[in-house]
This record gives sequence, C-alpha cells and structure tokens, in this order.
Amino acid sequence: MEIIIVGLSHKNAPVEIREKLAFQDNELNAALAGLKALPMVKEAVILSTCNRVELYLVVKELEKAEEAIKEFFSGYHKINRSFFEQHLYTYVGSEALRHIIRVSASLDSMVVGETQIFGQVKEAYARARQNGAVAKIFGNLFQKMFAVIKRIRTETEIGRLPVSVSSIAVDLAEKIFETLEEKTIVIVGAGSMSELTAKHLIKKGVKKVFVSNRSYENAVELAARVGGEAIKYESLYDYVLKADIVIVSTGAPHFVILRDEINRCMQKRNQKPLFFIDISVPRNIDPKINDLENVYLYNIDDLESIVNNNKDERAKCINKAEEIAEKGKEDLLKYFNSIVLKSS
Repeated sequence: MEIIIVGLSHKNAPVEIREKLAFQDNELNAALAGLKALPMVKEAVILSTCNRVELYLVVKELEKAEEAIKEFFSGYHKINRSFFEQHLYTYVGSEALRHIIRVSASLDSMVVGETQIFGQVKEAYARARQNGAVAKIFGNLFQKMFAVIKRIRTETEIGRLPVSVSSIAVDLAEKIFETLEEKTIVIVGAGSMSELTAKHLIKKGVKKVFVSNRSYENAVELAARVGGEAIKYESLYDYVLKADIVIVSTGAPHFVILRDEINRCMQKRNQKPLFFIDISVPRNIDPKINDLENVYLYNIDDLESIVNNNKDERAKCINKAEEIAEKGKEDLLKYFNSIVLKSS
C-alpha cells in the first residue's frame, strides 16, 4: 500500500483550470463513492477549495492507481485529460505526508498563515469519514497530523499572519480607494468566505454593507451577524448600481454577475468607476465585464500580487513552522510504515 496525492493548486494552475476540476459541496458524496469504487483505492479524502483541488488516497498498485485517478478526474468532470493533465502534481509516500502537513498548516497557501485551510482539511476528512471513505490508516494519520498542525500554531507566530483570502480581498479594496469609509459595498453570497469578508470590511470602517444571496433568509442571518443590510437577490443589480465595490463569493457553478447587466448599470451610473472582486471558484463574475469602460475586475489569482508584498514579514516564522512540519512528517511516515509492515 502507498499514500498518494494527486491535485493542482493556485501555484501551478490558473483559476480557469481549477474551476473545471473543483468539486461542489453537493457533489462530494458521489465523488467519494466514485473514488472508493476504483479497485486500487482503499481510502480517500477530497479537498476542494478556492485555491486547490487535491485527492488524498491510500492505494495499492501505485502506477495503475495514478492512471485511474487521472481518468477519474476526466470522467467525473467530463473534460479531456489534455485540458488539465499538465497542471497536475503527484506526491507519493514521504512527500505526500509532507505536502498534506504543509497544506494544512497553510505553509502552501496563497496567504501563508491563514486559518481557514485547516478547517477545510478537517471538514474534508470528516466528510470522507461519514461516507465510509476513511478507515484505519487515514483515521489515525489525520488525527496525528492535526496534532502537528496545532503544535505549529502554538509554537510559531504563523497564526498572527493575514488570516484569510478574504482579508487580502479587503486589502485590495482598500488599495483601490485609499480608504473604505463612506463606501458602499455589496457582498454576493452568504457562506463563510462572505462572512469573513464582511467582518474585515467593517473593521476597515465601511458603513454600508449590503448582503445578497439566493436564499434571502441566509442573507438576513449574515447581515444581522455583521451589521449589514440584507437585500433581495432579485434586486441585486439595483444595489450594484449604487455600489463602489462588489465582492462575490458563492458556490454557484455559473456566472451570477453578467456583462450585459453591468453594461446597463454603468450607463445609468454615468460611467462612475465600479470595482469587482471575485473570490469564487468556479468564477461567478463574467470576465468579459473587464472590457467595459471604468469597470475593474479582480479574481482570486489577482490577489497573489498583494500577498507577495508581505513575503519578508511571513519569512520570519516560516522556517520554524517548516522544521516542525518536517519532524511531524517523519513521525507520520514511521507510523504508516509500521502499519504496512504489520499488514504484509
């Protein structure tokens, strides 16, 4: 048996590739079942976020398994392998264990030090366990890995770095306008990323935050938590008409902000500048709106340029975190090898 990771991330694949291989929340149960049905796969966990799609697997017959996994990506998403295969990476054994620790500790994140990825990994593990895709090996390995991440958080300053992609999105909005006070912000989506974004905006002094979601009840709940105002999804463009910045983060598999609608809005606004930040994967804003005069669109990949400005600050605590991660990897490897030895 062997541990293998196959996937792609913001480091090696643009968002237009990542969004095609992403698994939506309502697809995960079926996808896990599909992986478990592969004869070479013994255990499986799927991590799908705005910045990465990775399959964590315990397999036998490694070469056949890797080929089957690529075919799974192709077949499940109904896209030709030539579209994405060059962007895939594969980690095996020791390198796979190192990678999953670094991912969970946010050492491989676009925003090093963000806390959201650890929760996403834990959720991915819990979902796999609920679906019977996790057994003894991953059951124990993930628990031991979680302990390593907690040690990294406790013994380094990494947790004091920027907390999420949403905080970087707000930093971008602040750079655009110098100050966010007196600005009108529309947030589309009522998930965790939207809530984080709204809270960061409030901290920056924004006084008007409108929240729109297909479920008005969810929009009301989020607006109440952040001190914003819920608006009907059907009235979204009426509020875009008044906005300075629109931040979109939904789980929709299609565009929710359309070029023709924004074109009409801009005519009514007398071409007053309008900024969009799309932190959704798949993208929720039609990229063609960037062609409109005085309309500016940034997607999740554009945020990386802001992240790069903070490299010196992040470097101070990364070395210590990497040392703990490496020691944790060695401990996990010894445990995995002991299991394989006992089962042979």
